[in-house]
Formats: sequence, structure tokens, C-alpha cells
Amino acid sequence: MSYPPMPFGYPSPAASGPDPRKKQQVDELLAQVPSCRPLNVDRTLLELPVQTREGRLLAVQISLPQRFPDEPPVLVVKQLFRHPVIDGNGRLQLPALQFWHPGHRLAAVVRDAQSALIGQPAPAGEI
Repeated sequence: MSYPPMPFGYPSPAASGPDPRKKQQVDELLAQVPSCRPLNVDRTLLELPVQTREGRLLAVQISLPQRFPDEPPVLVVKQLFRHPVIDGNGRLQLPALQFWHPGHRLAAVVRDAQSALIGQPAPAGEI
């Protein structure tokens, strides 16, 4: 059975496949930050281990929304940890994430997150 062509303005099934910009950004991230690893087959969920200056090992989970890179990634620290760039839900609040635009590079944002967590001492009363 064949179906009629899609009306103008609707993407064809082939056109709605994975965004090549997402693949390029993930490939770049994995090449530039070798400790980062994908957690699922489509590489929309990744994990980055980060050791803080205090010696604590953190797992940062990177979630890429369906519309990435048009929408920002979400970076979450999976352990309870107090830090100026982490909100009460564990989400990293970096300027590049708060003021995201598609020209930002995922690898650069992840390296910035890594630097922020490594270089900034945690406040007194760290969880």
C-alpha cells in the first residue's frame, strides 16, 4: 500500500531523523573529553566523572533534549553536593546553559562545568 505524498510544510519521515548537528557535537565532546561516556545507544544521555579539589568523585549526567542543539543540554550532578553552580535539584547553572544558543559547543560547556566543579571550593557545610 502506498501513501500520498506529505502535504507541503510537513517533514517527511526521512527528514525527521536524527539531527546531524547533534551527532557532530556528541562526536566532538567524546573526542575532546575522553572521560565522558554515552549511557544509551542514541547518545542523548552521557556521563562525566569529575573529581573535585576535595577529592570527591561526582557523576555529572548530561541529557540532550530532542531539539538539541536548538535547546540547551541539561547537566545534573547525581550526588548531593553543595556548590555555587549547582541548584537545589542538582542542575548545573552555568551562564552558557542559562543563555543558550545553538552556536554554543557542547564540549566547551562540559569543559566549563568540569572546571567549575574542580576549581571552585565547595562552601562550608558540604553535603
